[in-house]
Amino acid sequence: MKRPEDKPRNFHYIITEEDILEILIAMDNNDWDYVMDFFEDLEPLDAPRSDIFTLEQLVANAGIVLTPRRK
Repeated sequence: MKRPEDKPRNFHYIITEEDILEILIAMDNNDWDYVMDFFEDLEPLDAPRSDIFTLEQLVANAGIVLTPRRK
């Protein structure tokens, strides 16, 4: 499902180090249901905070390179 282009989604979430470890373990075990459920159940913060990192920053800090999807 595509999101409307006129309403960008810039939600902020808090994901702990423990959450990241659980996601990585689930990915290693091919437990994609856990990974999908985790991201679907995230609740956005009421207001953005400057002391948190984006998912893209966390992934880059871990040395993971994301490539854009090919159409």
